[in-house]
Amino acid sequence: MKNGLEQEWVYVNYDSLTGQQQLAAFPLLFVFLHSRKPPNMYEWQADLSRADPASSSTSHLDLNSAVFTNLVDNYVISHLFALLARRGDVARMKLLIKQWRGKGGSPFVLMVSGFLALMVLEFKVTSLREWAFEILEDNTDNPHQCAKILGYERVMHEIDNRKWARARRGYTWQDCFLKYGLSGSLIVRKPKGSVQSVVAIRVRKETFLKQVKDGEGAILSPEYAKNLLAPSIELQQDE
Repeated sequence: MKNGLEQEWVYVNYDSLTGQQQLAAFPLLFVFLHSRKPPNMYEWQADLSRADPASSSTSHLDLNSAVFTNLVDNYVISHLFALLARRGDVARMKLLIKQWRGKGGSPFVLMVSGFLALMVLEFKVTSLREWAFEILEDNTDNPHQCAKILGYERVMHEIDNRKWARARRGYTWQDCFLKYGLSGSLIVRKPKGSVQSVVAIRVRKETFLKQVKDGEGAILSPEYAKNLLAPSIELQQDE
């Protein structure tokens, strides 16, 4: 069963895709990253329909549905924020936070906010540093332990002397993986000897290859993906 799942789901290195491939595979990410005027992530279908009525389709999700909101909250916002944090695009990071906070009501708000805070600290986004501290202090348990489990050494250093960073109940590997690790839907890790962190997104292999011509080269090998996730995997096995 495990081998079947490994063949069905793979990690795609976002940077290994061309611009056209990024647009085909992850249109919301690409448009927000590159548009002169970034769209509202919760209203993009409506914006698209107004700009081009022919693009409207009955297959579109209801913008007010819980399914659509949770899709954006759990995946799009988090993945996009990691890419923005890595390149230090503070203006778009702040815009994304504003859009996300304005929508509200997601049952996953603590998970998302904790991950966003980790990205701010991991990539040294100075102007959002206090915001990240506030998020971690008010809404999360034992972020120092989870930063260690997930391999975010810079985050560990940033919060090492904060009383609230350790003064709460212990988190298991599963807790950290599900909450701060977004259940493995995304890898954000700097390989040893590398200058830049890898941002790799988990996708269904068959669907990805149908959408992206010649996309095989962007798929991480299972061994390399496991190596990037090694801090989490090793600690899980030790429990």
